[in-house]
Amino acid sequence: HSFEDGYFVLSASRELADIEGAQILQIGTSNIENVFEVMQEHMGAENTGQKLDRFPLYSAMTELLYESGITASPESAQVTFQKDGRRFTKEIEGESYYQWAWFYFQPKDSISRLPYQHNLYRQHYWSEVLNGQDILYVNINNLQDQDGLSVADFAGTLERDLDELDYGKVVIDLRQNRGGDNFKSRKIASVIQDSHKANQPGKLFVLISRRTFSAAVNLTSLLENQTHAIFVGGDTGQGPNQFGDAAGLKLKHSGIWVAVSSVDWRGSFAGDTRKAIAPHYRVGYRFDDYLTGQDPAMDFVAEFKTDDLAQHRPASGLQPATYLTDEGQLVKIRQNEKGVWYLSINDYSDVSLHQVYTPIYQAEDGGYETTLR
Repeated sequence: HSFEDGYFVLSASRELADIEGAQILQIGTSNIENVFEVMQEHMGAENTGQKLDRFPLYSAMTELLYESGITASPESAQVTFQKDGRRFTKEIEGESYYQWAWFYFQPKDSISRLPYQHNLYRQHYWSEVLNGQDILYVNINNLQDQDGLSVADFAGTLERDLDELDYGKVVIDLRQNRGGDNFKSRKIASVIQDSHKANQPGKLFVLISRRTFSAAVNLTSLLENQTHAIFVGGDTGQGPNQFGDAAGLKLKHSGIWVAVSSVDWRGSFAGDTRKAIAPHYRVGYRFDDYLTGQDPAMDFVAEFKTDDLAQHRPASGLQPATYLTDEGQLVKIRQNEKGVWYLSINDYSDVSLHQVYTPIYQAEDGGYETTLR
């Protein structure tokens, strides 16, 4: 795993137990940073963060390391480590794909301290009020129905929790969410948007990371465009407009099986060319945080004060208006039941993943603005 202060081994097979907790310095004759640069061209990912997330898979392929000129053998690799002040090198044999992929997709319980690993693949979504922190913590790992509890059922439970439980802040943790069903994200976003108790400036936080990907980025985009959410952590693994739904095919002459994205998902305006959704507040994660079980992003939320927010004056003097864009979206300027002017954009399509609902504020130049990024 790559931390702010380097690349470290979190898990290893029994015969390599001595390298757990060691920092990786180089593979073959290349330092680990150079190995990442070489591996980048082989990764089908939109941004550096997602490539860092996939790097443990690609950097463990002995054949790929050999073909890239990093190692001298396609069957093994010399890896140089540092641990407890000692530098040492091991020759590590390659294994079949399925053996080492297991470490990546099904990590053992002992590395659950990593914030990305909260109940990985054991529960798709869960929530609890954190003792002593006045925080309702909501973890959404996967946007697929779970046995015995569908996403729609969980959204109903979340709606009740947001309305009935006693809390000061709400955290929606999407750091581990690699995606799922795009359309299931809308119900969760709608529940959060409609919660007058939770959807307030300085009260609603969303944790994101380079592992936040695919349908989870669409959920992030909906929360960005429809709520007062404050994003904390790192960049998401994709931008709001993205390609997905990989379809498999076999190349005619070589017989090699490949996967190619088949759908152009629009989670934002057509002109939104961002390759990631950035956090409002960037919080790093170091190896010492992992060792001591610290979660700096959660610590940031716990200590956050609403005084830290930019102050906006509600708009006044507007008139209701309706517009139709060239993309077929209906744009409305209206007042809600509390007298707050807001901007809404909706194409009223059952498959739309791009909807906006945001307050309008007075701009310093006398005009109007929103907090949309």
